[in-house]
Amino acid sequence: MTDPNTSAGADPSRRRIILLIAAGLVVLAVVAIVIALIGNAAGTPGGPGGSSSQKPTGTSTSGEIAPSDQATPTTTPTPPIPIETTVPIESTAQPAPGVAVSVSGFEAVEGEAELAGDVAGPAVRFTVTVSNTTAAAVSLAGALVNVYYGPEQTPADSLPEPGGVPLPAEVAAGGTAEGVLIFTIPEDQRDDVLITFDYQVGTPVTAFQGSVAG
Repeated sequence: MTDPNTSAGADPSRRRIILLIAAGLVVLAVVAIVIALIGNAAGTPGGPGGSSSQKPTGTSTSGEIAPSDQATPTTTPTPPIPIETTVPIESTAQPAPGVAVSVSGFEAVEGEAELAGDVAGPAVRFTVTVSNTTAAAVSLAGALVNVYYGPEQTPADSLPEPGGVPLPAEVAAGGTAEGVLIFTIPEDQRDDVLITFDYQVGTPVTAFQGSVAG
């Protein structure tokens, strides 16, 4: 027969074991839930431990490049050098004391291509005259002549022929020098032409404006 004392003493021990096992299972379940929650939070963008949010790039989701925030301004082309004085094409300008420059003549010619990159075509041949009334020679080594045409002042290309003669390196005291310069200008764009004369670095750029048609 079973000893009643033994059975009575065993029941409390068995209950404690069952309670401990149940408590352990509860703890394990809680730990598992916590781990699962942490894992979900880590995988969610912007959540704790997740990667920081990224700023949008310039590429749209469609694969096309998104336009920049700042639009490119549209401006009318202008000569690259600031012009201080503009006179009629038939007038004389004075870029420096004692130095006078004028467009003494122009005529329509057929520009000839000689160098690589030259493009032959309708052109205008200008004669530029520089007078020196000072008592010393005047250097023209840095003098530049450029031509622009049309309402947008499109730069004209220069050609050496026919009959091109560059300005000399200097003008003697009391002397006069000439240069013959050819620029390609479309025949229908000759009503508004700008000829700029950049005498020397540090001196005002002068310009002559008018029609060279006909």
